[in-house]
Amino acid sequence: METRRSSSENTGPESLQPKYQYVWSLRYIDTAVLRDENTDSDSTCDDGRIYCLADANFNVTTIVDTGGDTLERYVYSPYGVLTIYDATWSNIRSASSYDNAYTYTGRRYDKETGLYYYRHRCLSAQLGRFLSRDPIGYEAGVSLVEYVWDAPTYRSDPVGLQVFGPPYIDHMIGSFVQEGIDRIRDAVTSPIETIWPPVVSLPTDSGRRTACGGGMTISLYDGSDTGCGGVAGGNSFYCGARNIGGTPIDMNGGGIDPAIQAAGDNCICRISILDHGGGGMQQIGKQYMGDSDIDKLCDVMCSHSSIYLYGCHTALSGGNDILSRILARCPKVDVASGCTGCYMYPKLRYGFCPDKRPWCDGTTVFRMRASAGGIR
Repeated sequence: METRRSSSENTGPESLQPKYQYVWSLRYIDTAVLRDENTDSDSTCDDGRIYCLADANFNVTTIVDTGGDTLERYVYSPYGVLTIYDATWSNIRSASSYDNAYTYTGRRYDKETGLYYYRHRCLSAQLGRFLSRDPIGYEAGVSLVEYVWDAPTYRSDPVGLQVFGPPYIDHMIGSFVQEGIDRIRDAVTSPIETIWPPVVSLPTDSGRRTACGGGMTISLYDGSDTGCGGVAGGNSFYCGARNIGGTPIDMNGGGIDPAIQAAGDNCICRISILDHGGGGMQQIGKQYMGDSDIDKLCDVMCSHSSIYLYGCHTALSGGNDILSRILARCPKVDVASGCTGCYMYPKLRYGFCPDKRPWCDGTTVFRMRASAGGIR
């Protein structure tokens, strides 16, 4: 793809003066690999090259030169508010020093308006919403301006028409009609593992628990710990719990009992647990989550529910894998996910309250029961 100079930028015929040429990856529609530049007006983009590095959601996080040295770094809020740093994280820039326009989810950023171009519509990162109605109407959901069902950290919408998610899943399996609303359900393909574990323990169900449609969403965090070395402005686990969504509940070092008490006669459809982690295990307060904790939590989970762990090194595919153990012990849970949680850049701590930055910044691993229909 070429970007040409405008007539005000050169004296020659505009059609003969390409400014940039891009190479794009086959793995995703908006994954830029490199950009070549023409600076001497010889009609050939051979005067400079940069490479683009991206995260799992195809956000461009760094650009490097041909020697592999970092030139510029990019940080985003969940909905794409862009902060540009120099190579050493020492200074924040008001604009890219390298005229890089492809940033959040690999889409083109307009620095004058602060909008991202998603082919059929433009996204406002400040509002977290599209600025025009969905051209396909209510086919993708009840909101005509909502961006990726308010799940921007693991879903994308490259054309402004239909949600894909997570974007590293190879394909979608279509939509189905339920109560008059079309919903998209994610296919399960590599690298997400589909497993159907044997149930080694069946906790006693109190009979008060309902299906997931009527359940609660809870973010359980340890308020007695500063978390990840502590952050200015508040407990980082609390900030992460607040930013992820759901009702923030402080376990206060006491394990999962506060979440069980909060459920009461209801059930929990989705719970996020934010605490330290290590070796494929998740802490809950001052101890690691064990089989008895899984059993207690399972008793108050809804059918077809989800558990998300946010702790360092919980996203392991082998060894002491807490995600597979959750599915093995609790038949009510369809999805168990772990992310590396508190990984952070210098001078940048995820979960930091004022900026509302996302919590995850590393490997994410999903485990899904083979009988499950999709990721909630």
